[in-house]
Amino acid sequence: MKHPYIIVCLILCCLITSQIKAHTSDDELANMAYVVGDETHSQKVTLVEGKYRYPDEHPLLCVYYEGEFVYGDFNSDGLQDAAVVIYDSGGGSGYSTNLAFLINDGTQLIHKSSYDLGYRPDIIFLSEEDGKVVIDMRVYDENTWAEGIKKRAKVVYEYVGPTAWGPSLGYSIKATD
Repeated sequence: MKHPYIIVCLILCCLITSQIKAHTSDDELANMAYVVGDETHSQKVTLVEGKYRYPDEHPLLCVYYEGEFVYGDFNSDGLQDAAVVIYDSGGGSGYSTNLAFLINDGTQLIHKSSYDLGYRPDIIFLSEEDGKVVIDMRVYDENTWAEGIKKRAKVVYEYVGPTAWGPSLGYSIKATD
């Protein structure tokens, strides 16, 4: 071969391009469909620039995304998936914080399952390790939440498949300290 460097460069360019295309941009995650609710009532919403508010269906429902995400192969199929933190509120001062697993079907990411991260967690860091999501956060202790005392916790979340009734507040994800 006369020009092995050209072939090596072409192969590297192809690999880099395929990895770039495997990742969805933060803008795309902020403009995707998510399912919020629980097993008795869930609703599919599409975020626009990271926000959703639809007063006609549910006057107080508000869902938003603030750019907290991580990529990984969460269902072990060789495709890049994403895990995204989304917030939803039904009104008042309360809101839910959820880890949404977006699974790659080969053409797009689809919200398949979520896990409730607890009452007002302070997320410090989100990462991927061995196909699982690791969240370093401060959370209320069940014995001292009324006093406003939070403890630091590193929790591992594993995607174990979609829920039967649609993605929502957990039920299909294991969390371990």
